[in-house]
Amino acid sequence: MLFNKNNNGSEELYALSGTFQASTDFKAIEAEIDSATAEVAGIVGNEVIDAAENIYSGNPSEEEALFLSAVQRPIAYLAINRYARLTGLSHGDTGRKIKTDDNEKIPFEWMIDRDDREMRERYFRALDALFTLLEKSSTGKAWEAAWKKSDAHMLSQSLIAKNLYEVERVYP
Repeated sequence: MLFNKNNNGSEELYALSGTFQASTDFKAIEAEIDSATAEVAGIVGNEVIDAAENIYSGNPSEEEALFLSAVQRPIAYLAINRYARLTGLSHGDTGRKIKTDDNEKIPFEWMIDRDDREMRERYFRALDALFTLLEKSSTGKAWEAAWKKSDAHMLSQSLIAKNLYEVERVYP
């Protein structure tokens, strides 16, 4: 897992996102982290996730730490987005109830929709940044080799038109 080193998962999520409450029990979001990791692995390949996990378990250099945070960030944003959708209501024996306290007001549905869109946008921007890092990096690190050899990289290369001729084959 790419989070919760030394049982500081919530603090790590806060440091990456700036939105997750560091005081929240990491167990509450751990299932969403696992699901988000699987989804991002499906996009960039298990090889990239495995390389990040190897770096995470050790003592990363500055360059490796940049790669690690680039992998962690989309996972964190996606997991937080999914977790946030679940926390507005509590589920009990007597049905669903709205969670609120005396100092906060319940948001309107349009506010929640807007927030969900913005959180999803952060996830997409983080994925774009990860792809940019993977494609532009050329330092010879193990994670670069893992990306270049992965099925996800091969697929991404086949989907990108590299010149006008390739575009005109599809759109004459």
